[in-house]
Amino acid sequence: MYVALGSNKSDRVMMLQSALQEISQIAGVFGVASSNFYETAPKSAIPQGNYLNAVCAFTTTQDAQSLFQELERIEKMLGKHPKPKDAPRVIDLDLLFFGREKQRFPSLEIPHPRWRERLFVLIPLLDLVEELFVPGFQYVNLKEIVNRFPEQEKESVAYHSKPLERARVL
Repeated sequence: MYVALGSNKSDRVMMLQSALQEISQIAGVFGVASSNFYETAPKSAIPQGNYLNAVCAFTTTQDAQSLFQELERIEKMLGKHPKPKDAPRVIDLDLLFFGREKQRFPSLEIPHPRWRERLFVLIPLLDLVEELFVPGFQYVNLKEIVNRFPEQEKESVAYHSKPLERARVL
């Protein structure tokens, strides 16, 4: 399983670390590993600060909908409230992939429908895996996908820190 994490309000590092800690405590979640943290500019007309992004990977005995509900619970616990699309977020957790499953629910689509369009997802994901089985695409080489983006866009995703530089979370 792969989950994207993002925050552009409050103490962004603390928010990502807290989310990683909470994910690691979900019943049936094992072996949480995190990418480095990356800073990215928001893609929104709404004035706001830069995001800090990461991706984590783990195994789970949960089903996709139960895991999604747990991620929503963590978001709420960390202070996320309903906001307009593209508004600043204290924390955002997106379920990107759930093993080899391809599913569509009213509030969840797996794989995430825009994973290939988002360097703030792809670059952290590359910290964890270079090749990935994606339903509907088979095996994909993430480095090849990233290399298709213009150099200027790739440079806009800046390394920020390692996930454990400030505190032990996993």
